Amino acid sequence: MPIEQTESGGFMVTGQAGMEAYQFAHLIVGLKSEMKGMRLTGKGSTCYSMLKNKYGFRGNREKVLAQAIEYRDTTIMAQLRAEENE
Repeated sequence: MPIEQTESGGFMVTGQAGMEAYQFAHLIVGLKSEMKGMRLTGKGSTCYSMLKNKYGFRGNREKVLAQAIEYRDTTIMAQLRAEENE
């Protein structure tokens, strides 16, 4: 993932593929939290519903998590590698 470190010690994700990968990683972490009974947001949509709606995954939380991890390992990582090679 294209990451730039700032002088103040923070970091910045750059590039379209990098930002999408970072968002997708948060959705996976959020779904894992939801499976344990927690939510990342109080009023917004759940990570489970966002993954189902945006990426078209189907099934219960466990199946959606497995599909999301597979998608990350194949498609998202391929996009990052392609962006790095440009």
